[in-house]
Amino acid sequence: MNVIATQVCAPAGVRPHRYSATSPNPIRWPFASISDIYYLTGGHADYALTIRRLARVQLDPLRATCGASRGVAIRVASRLSRRAAPTLAPDRGQHVICCSYVPRRYKGTVPVNPPLLTGTTVPSKIAVVAAHPDDEVIGVGGQLGRWTDGSAVFIVNVTDGASRDGCDAARKGFSSSGAYGYARHDELEAALSCLSSSPAVVRFGFANQQVVRELRAVFDRLAQFVRTSAPDVVITHCYEGGHPDHDALAVAVSALARHSELPRFAHLEFSGYHGDPHGPLVTGRFPAEPQCEAARCLLTPAEQAIKRRMLNCFRSQERSLAPFGCTEEWLRRAPAYDFMKSPNGGCVWYDRYSWRVRPDEWRARVRLVDRHARGMACSRS
Repeated sequence: MNVIATQVCAPAGVRPHRYSATSPNPIRWPFASISDIYYLTGGHADYALTIRRLARVQLDPLRATCGASRGVAIRVASRLSRRAAPTLAPDRGQHVICCSYVPRRYKGTVPVNPPLLTGTTVPSKIAVVAAHPDDEVIGVGGQLGRWTDGSAVFIVNVTDGASRDGCDAARKGFSSSGAYGYARHDELEAALSCLSSSPAVVRFGFANQQVVRELRAVFDRLAQFVRTSAPDVVITHCYEGGHPDHDALAVAVSALARHSELPRFAHLEFSGYHGDPHGPLVTGRFPAEPQCEAARCLLTPAEQAIKRRMLNCFRSQERSLAPFGCTEEWLRRAPAYDFMKSPNGGCVWYDRYSWRVRPDEWRARVRLVDRHARGMACSRS
């Protein structure tokens, strides 16, 4: 028996999400986190817990039949093919949870703690370039404690997390954008104090939601930082269509790594969040496009507890941070993006909001910073 399927009552309006056998980021057990199941169940937290409990029950018969060394894939579906579950057809309003052994290793999945980043030893200088206070904790907060023990770690906050129109500040109960920005930095300082050794924090002070429009200035500030600090590794956001500031930093750091005559560094990315074509927000995973190798970094129970305490320090972002898990983090080498194309196959999460970035404006800013970076390289050669 290679497949076990169970019928379960589904909450009204919940649409499940399935991974196919060729998915670049599968859900594997026992490495599946609650945030994984949260995604599979369309963002329904209580239903996710139910599915997780059922998955645990289904594991024992599978292991007794096929052995414990192989990975397990989990699917939640409104229907399954006869080949996958020939004896089970879910009734209306019900879903199927299906546990099956993975027939082959999925491309790009490393279900164990890999060697740190690009080598077997910790680099001497690591820079984490984050758009907003809290992004660095979302992306690599669980691993910061590992790195600060043997490396000089810099946290570069490009914005203060506050938009200049005052709408976010007013909604959060602050008197002004400045007060909101100071509060967000105080929250970051409190979060970093949870670590045994706190990283150095560098603040650029740009406005939230405006990094695209200030892309050349952001590039120049980052170039100055790289020139003076000479980090061995720079870790930043991937190009995934979750937030325009995140995507703009992917452009800026890629331009630094490819074109400018600066100290060489390894350019890596952490996963953040992006939209799914069917609607819900996907957190803690790289998008399906482009398909490239990624490392899944499992956190120890102690690291999970520290990351949870760090996230809890961001009181002003409590609702936004609720979908993010603390069991794992993903890293990968930055691929060769085509920034002229929309990220995530055109599924751009921030197009749903009033701060939408027009495609023509985006392309113009990308071309501008690319020309600026090339000119900078030529002037120094």
